[in-house]
Amino acid sequence: MPVRPSILDRLAFFRLNRTPAPLLDLFGAVGLRAASLAFDMDVFEALVDGHDTPEAVAAAVDADPEGVGHLLDILAALGYVRDCDGSYRLTETSRRWLTGDEENLGPWLTFWADLGFRYWAETLDETVRTGERPVTMSEWLDSGEFERAQRGFRALGSLLVVDVLDAVTVRESDRDLLAVGGGHALYTIAACRRHPHLDATIVDDPESLVLAREETAAAELDDRIVCEGLDVQSDYLGESYDLAFLFSLAHGFDPAISRPLLGRIHDALAPGGRVAVLAQFDGEGPTPATDAAMAFARFVSFSMLGTNTDTIEEVSAWLRAVGFENVKRTTFQTLPGIVLLEAEKPKIPTE
Repeated sequence: MPVRPSILDRLAFFRLNRTPAPLLDLFGAVGLRAASLAFDMDVFEALVDGHDTPEAVAAAVDADPEGVGHLLDILAALGYVRDCDGSYRLTETSRRWLTGDEENLGPWLTFWADLGFRYWAETLDETVRTGERPVTMSEWLDSGEFERAQRGFRALGSLLVVDVLDAVTVRESDRDLLAVGGGHALYTIAACRRHPHLDATIVDDPESLVLAREETAAAELDDRIVCEGLDVQSDYLGESYDLAFLFSLAHGFDPAISRPLLGRIHDALAPGGRVAVLAQFDGEGPTPATDAAMAFARFVSFSMLGTNTDTIEEVSAWLRAVGFENVKRTTFQTLPGIVLLEAEKPKIPTE
């Protein structure tokens, strides 16, 4: 939850400059760690049914009452829970975004708290000073951490999956979907559930497909969804697909990879097939501060060769350059800054 200074705090921090405003960034970091820990310990789930004392919550999550009490206090100060005379309850924000199976952002918080910022601690200085990342995040992750990372990406995707599938064009005649880099399988599973006439192939790094196989089996869709481990940067993607998803991956690649990848997706589609590209584009954040923060995070964490995401205009031009036409864009209110681009491969091959 963002740190929200009171009127007196704002006066001291900003108007009079009597208290160091950089402390707010420290408080924000404390809040992220506290919320991530509370999610991992199932503290939010323990409060789903109503009010509870620290002792009752501690018993439910098998933890120390004093420690849980301090955790609940910081969560209350940051707006995750409310303190009702020593008995705590969830705020509506926490109930919606940090509990249950749908739209639960908890794994995304724990991804950053446990993996993302640990990666930064080892690579941030060199990346910023030299402009070159000493190791990519995918190379840095231990094999056992790939699934945790994918669960974080899946949690972020859960905020948009319904809106994205509402926006993507799927025709009754479509039969085969290619999901490029679809490691957590969220969008692929949702698309196959919504459109029973679709079968799908997910192509991604073999280690990234552990969660995909688990999720497709749990959804009882492993007879319609094939998971194929390969290098999406260079390997053959197949042919004659009706639709291709390139979701949350384009902003991880240097243009030297993204443009040829779009060309190989074009080649993998049947005439009249469509590609849907979902990405965080430069300059599309809701405010200058959030746009700068997203661009910085992409640069030091997710861009495989150390470059930021290109603009919508540039990626649209790449789509046209490799043979796509009728490029259109869709934006989303839930996560401003993320944009869906759709384009079509001509039914009649161009000269």
